[in-house]
Amino acid sequence: RSPRAPMLAPGLLVALLWAPAADAATIVLNETFGDHMVLQREPSRAALYGMITYDPAEFADGVPQVTVTITDVVAKSGFKVNATVTGRGWKAILPPRKAGGNFTLTVDCGPCDSPARLFDVTFGDVWYCSGQSNMWLPLEYTYHRNESVIALKNGSYPNIRGLIGNSQNKISTWSWMSAQEAVSNTNFSHPTFDLFQFSAVCYYFAESLTDRMIANGEEPVPFGLICTAIGGSMIEEWTTNKTTETCSNYNNIGPAMQSLFDQNVVPFIDMTVKGFLWYQGENNDHGVMGNAKRMDGYGCQMTVMINEWRSRWSQVPNTTDPLAPFGICTLAAGNPEGGLDIGAMRWSQSGNYGVAPNHIMENVFLAQAYDLGDPWPSRQCYDSRCCDSDFRSKKCTDCVEYCEILHSTNYFMGPIHPRLKKPLGDRLAEAAHTLVYKADGYMFGPTIDGCRVESSQQTLRIRFGSADPLLVKPYKQTADVSMSSLRVLVNASLYCVEARDINGTWICQDDASVAMEIDGDDNDDDADAARAAVTDRTVYKCYQEYTAITGQGMAPLDFEVPSEDPWPEECWGINIHPAPQPANNGGPNPYDDPKAWVTVNITLGENPNELVADLSPLQGASIYGVRYAWGNIWDQCCENGPDLGQSRICPPASCPVHGAKSGLPANPFMAKITEEGICECNSPQDCSYPPAPRD
Repeated sequence: RSPRAPMLAPGLLVALLWAPAADAATIVLNETFGDHMVLQREPSRAALYGMITYDPAEFADGVPQVTVTITDVVAKSGFKVNATVTGRGWKAILPPRKAGGNFTLTVDCGPCDSPARLFDVTFGDVWYCSGQSNMWLPLEYTYHRNESVIALKNGSYPNIRGLIGNSQNKISTWSWMSAQEAVSNTNFSHPTFDLFQFSAVCYYFAESLTDRMIANGEEPVPFGLICTAIGGSMIEEWTTNKTTETCSNYNNIGPAMQSLFDQNVVPFIDMTVKGFLWYQGENNDHGVMGNAKRMDGYGCQMTVMINEWRSRWSQVPNTTDPLAPFGICTLAAGNPEGGLDIGAMRWSQSGNYGVAPNHIMENVFLAQAYDLGDPWPSRQCYDSRCCDSDFRSKKCTDCVEYCEILHSTNYFMGPIHPRLKKPLGDRLAEAAHTLVYKADGYMFGPTIDGCRVESSQQTLRIRFGSADPLLVKPYKQTADVSMSSLRVLVNASLYCVEARDINGTWICQDDASVAMEIDGDDNDDDADAARAAVTDRTVYKCYQEYTAITGQGMAPLDFEVPSEDPWPEECWGINIHPAPQPANNGGPNPYDDPKAWVTVNITLGENPNELVADLSPLQGASIYGVRYAWGNIWDQCCENGPDLGQSRICPPASCPVHGAKSGLPANPFMAKITEEGICECNSPQDCSYPPAPRD
């Protein structure tokens, strides 16, 4: 070098002094890691990974040696692990660690400019939550949010941490923090807690699981929560195209296919996790629900997605378990986004077994939400402007309580996003505590085993699994009304689990020889689905802009975003809350005719696992099918009427059949009644174990 350097401007000199040498390496952690995070505990091995830039010519082997130092802050001891460098990426697999602790992790290489560090890291169970808007729905829009805040401020749940942020936004905007820290930055008068941006279902799951561990005398493990849910998304976006195409009758949504797998799944695939939670299906309820056994529709897509996620996450041995637990929330009442077959959708969410775990869904658990729709399932008071400042006026007398609740806990978009998310988290936690953490308890509610018609007694006896005795809650039953949610079919030609309106004609899709292929490049339905997938995602983003700009949780019907500031240009002219559209060309589904499906009263049988349905009002007419909690529960377990959801609520868990010990609701079912008078469920579900005859 020249002994004399040229004169430089002071600012440029400072920049050069701080600039890295040309041959230096730079190492960074993946953006999914951060201070205060949770890494997966034993028996799995946690993974740490990131990127490195370097000049291969500077290293004898062409790559630098990357090491991770794990330091126990309390014990003041540590150890090192060598990472593998592949191309511009590095990855280290840590040895198994017990739950808890406070660790500093330092990632370095010889010529690196400076090491990458993580502080206040602990080990526990990492749960990855995803799906669409009901998994995304933040605590801000839930009834139990303030109870959680008070508990956290009083020192409860120190074990819960999360990658906190709005999952609709980029991962780079999220931060790892404890739940307690996430409620430390504001107060109830202006609820902008960081925690209020995070998934309610995901958080309530960890909160309830913590409560169960404490009640059971267990030490709660640290939980690390991640949520990547995107409103308006479809299952085809969360799976690779190759996997989706193993199923027939999927929705061809064009460029959106696989988009969220690449955007929101791939960044976490190398991270070791304990398990997954999934809440999605509303936007797929317009398509084919199908059957996993036939490799058809959503039933197939649900099972192959689980298998793909598990396979991708467990590619490195001893990291994520190849059978990592997978929790699924079924769709809530009144929430099919206009879809017509919510009963078949819930059945397909179980892989068409009606319950999980099952033969093709090993280590999978379900939380039924069919009886957890919002207690106020109406927009009438809101759309009548009764919830403005004058909501106590005479014209709005019936809306006083509705509006008080709305002012206390607002909707996001309306009852399609039930604010009742804590009970759903409780149900997920109860199942996980039993299945995953091996506590004594119940993974699911009563499930049909079989049934038998007793002609001489004019009854239908339904047998359920013996694990949990039945409880039949009181329900309204008069000469004109029965809210038992159990219906029997009196027209043999109308038995159908899933029917579709094909060009104005309703066709039953139950029989594989009749089920129609609807995917394909030239199909108009595919083009519609592709447009809808893109539009729905944009609508959710624009609806969030509406709530941020106006402070309101619901927009008026047919609200069109103004083409002006401060509205984002991508939202200009979009109708973010279109009014309900008329029924489709085929009219009402004839297979769901209420005159053919007759509601009957039920009582608990002499056997604690038997339900007895009273067939005497049928006056000897034959029955050809039976179903329970199959459709939109607002018109089955709560008496319908113009005041429902306005001056009268539909209480949570209103459907009568539950487990006496677990408190969990019975799994919905539909079964054919054979000529012999016994149940026959659609395959692969088996309900061929009837009670012994009494005639």
